Amino acid sequence: MKFIKKMLPLILLVCLLVSTINPVMANDNITVNLNGQQIVFDVQPQIINDRTMVPLRAIFEALGATVEWNSDMQTVTSSKENTTISLMINDSTMYVNGTAITLDSPACIIDDRTLVPVRAISEAFGANVTWDGSTRTVDIKTADYKEVIWYSDNMYRIGIDIPAGDYYVVVTEDNYGGYYCKYEDSSQDKIEDNDNFNSFTFFRCYDGQYLKLSRCKITPIENAPINSSSDGIYGEGTYRVGIDIPEGEYKFLSTDSEYSGYYCVYTDISYKDIENNDNFDGTSYYTVYDGQYLKISRATAQKIGEAPSSDDDKTALPSDT
Repeated sequence: MKFIKKMLPLILLVCLLVSTINPVMANDNITVNLNGQQIVFDVQPQIINDRTMVPLRAIFEALGATVEWNSDMQTVTSSKENTTISLMINDSTMYVNGTAITLDSPACIIDDRTLVPVRAISEAFGANVTWDGSTRTVDIKTADYKEVIWYSDNMYRIGIDIPAGDYYVVVTEDNYGGYYCKYEDSSQDKIEDNDNFNSFTFFRCYDGQYLKLSRCKITPIENAPINSSSDGIYGEGTYRVGIDIPEGEYKFLSTDSEYSGYYCVYTDISYKDIENNDNFDGTSYYTVYDGQYLKISRATAQKIGEAPSSDDDKTALPSDT
């Protein structure tokens, strides 16, 4: 009993010290989305001092900002357009264009990665940040973000359900491919255009048509990404010449042992006029020009005079710390 009384002050002191330590809680279930797309981190986001912390390089580059790490000073500097951020490891002060901002949770190093508070960093670059506690999701919207509208499997009356115009179309079920069909009217007796495709394509809709979508979704063409190629080889899909691929002569190589390869060159997105097309086994060649649309099926295309790039040509980014 005397021993317990002697140890009691020491036990109380230890409990007091533990209670004053700021808790660090790793949580593998925290999701961070930027403009609707999830950011994938090599180190999971963590909650520190009730603030979500994420790897600095991943968040800065996702926001389109540059990253510079000074290992001697243990400082990070990041810039985007007219905004420059500077912060130091374990320092609760961050500088935005020279103005000091106090951080509830300073930058720190965990598992050889520098973690920074995602809200403070994102808001410094003008983004809006919200937290959904029920799903443990951080949602970041940049100042220039525009909500992308998608139309999926259904039948639509053009001019009533969706506006007429040019659309980008992408497959939603990889195992089966996508399908669209445009009918002259609701009787569905006359098909004006249809296609089975395995990746992405484009089309134009006119008022009065009826559009059926199956296993695909569409969005106005201004939302379409640039479907370029990092290795100089273009696979299945429909490409805008001058936007997705450069004009010039291409070598086509069939990729299906059972069926012939196919390409088709259209004058424009209306697909009313075909400049050239070919079903081929082995290889084929053709020259495309800006403004045309090139459809590739069961084949690849490579621009003549351009060799595929290798991993040796790619410059790796340094690690955070």
